[in-house]
Amino acid sequence: MKRKDNIMDEVEKTLQSIDGIKRAKTDDLFYTRLQSRMRIGESEESSWAWYSLAAAIIILLLVNVFTIREYQENYGNSNTETVRQENLDALAEEYQNQVDVPTIYELNTNTQQ
Repeated sequence: MKRKDNIMDEVEKTLQSIDGIKRAKTDDLFYTRLQSRMRIGESEESSWAWYSLAAAIIILLLVNVFTIREYQENYGNSNTETVRQENLDALAEEYQNQVDVPTIYELNTNTQQ
């Protein structure tokens, strides 16, 4: 029981010490200066964001221009389907020359004879 009384006494002392607290006083212009400092910080952060965004857009545009130019140099002057067919024909001819495998037509003509 004695311990409970000690705890209650300490709680009462703490609550009484709060009664003597007064509001802190500041300069008349403190809040005005604080608000101006906060606005300056916001404008610096926002200008940094705008510069970063502008730089990212410029880099993106440059990459797109480079890609378009490379594509036009490599594929712009020729018909893509024609180039693809020529490549397939060259591959088939090279394969046929390296491996002497009879075609289905040759197998059918040999069996009919």
